[in-house]
Amino acid sequence: MGKRNPNPLEGDLEESCRQHAKTKGWDSRKMNGLGNRDWPDRMFIPPQLAKPRKKFEPVLWVEFKRRGEVPTVKQVKKHVELRNAGQWVEVIDCWEDFVELFDAL
Repeated sequence: MGKRNPNPLEGDLEESCRQHAKTKGWDSRKMNGLGNRDWPDRMFIPPQLAKPRKKFEPVLWVEFKRRGEVPTVKQVKKHVELRNAGQWVEVIDCWEDFVELFDAL
């Protein structure tokens, strides 16, 4: 396999990360519907566990950015709203951070 681009386009980073999450059993949904511009780019749904869950487990919301870029003010506001509702939100700007996150789960 060739050398990984150190600064991929946001969409390319998102697709690579989506595929990695899928190999770990996570499903995902692109949040690009009309009126969803402030929402994180993708919702990741954890895999089914062998035993029933006894508590609410939030999905993972990920905002993808090119390396060094930051969310807009409106995106940050939505991230705070989601976190206040008990949701898990991450901003990812590189492949290595995403892999580290998923490998720790």
